[in-house]
This record gives sequence, C-alpha cells and structure tokens, in this order.
Amino acid sequence: MRSIHAATGLVLAAVLAASGCGDGEKEPPTVDVTGSWAGTWLSETGMGGDVTAVLTQAGADVDGTMTISGSPCFSVGNVSGTVSGNRVSTGAMFSGDTRVNFEGTVVGDQISGSYDTVRAGACTGDTGTFSLTR
Repeated sequence: MRSIHAATGLVLAAVLAASGCGDGEKEPPTVDVTGSWAGTWLSETGMGGDVTAVLTQAGADVDGTMTISGSPCFSVGNVSGTVSGNRVSTGAMFSGDTRVNFEGTVVGDQISGSYDTVRAGACTGDTGTFSLTR
C-alpha cells in the first residue's frame, strides 16, 4: 500500500534541516520567502499533486500555511522552519501529529527540493520532490 500512500509527499516543501556553515552555525538568510507560492510535488512512487503555500519570513524564521492535493494522508497544515543562506528547511504539521519535512533551495522566485514524510500513518517514510513558484 506504500505506493498509494507515497503520494503524501509535499513540496515544499519542504521542511527540513537547514544547511549550515562548516562549524555547524547557520548562515544569515540571503533570500526572503515571504509570499504566496504554488507548484507541484512528486513522490518517488510516481504519485503527485499540487501544492500551495503562504509564507512569512522574519529574519531566519519562516511560518505559514500549506495546502496539498493528491495525498491520501493530509491536505492542509501549518508550516514553520528556517532560512539559511538560500536554503529553506521547514516542517509542515497536519491534523494530529502528521509531519512532513521539506528542504529546498531558493533561486529567484522558485523553491525546489525534496520532502520526507516523517509521521503520517501509512504514508510515513514517503519521499519525493517539490517545486514552487511565487
């Protein structure tokens, strides 16, 4: 059933551990991800769907909301994370304790990267990619 649940992936994505300097310290943000984002996600199993996110950045901290279509495990959640350099790492919390982590690189008005479904019942363990445009 993993192929059915793998569709849980998400974009943005993203949610994740920020990249840091060689000594473990985070770089100051070089991008601002504030705004409305839309794009797609694709599971390693081939399932996918649309993703929208509304993000607000204050310093290195990012908060917002995310809506995902095509997943059998979740659809709307809250996002929180950090920006280090041009890398964004976020976690999206959906109903219950469902969590998807996203890690992406920001180039201009695009964020692309990977996701990892950390806690989502039968969807746990799903991984894939996402791409968003502002």
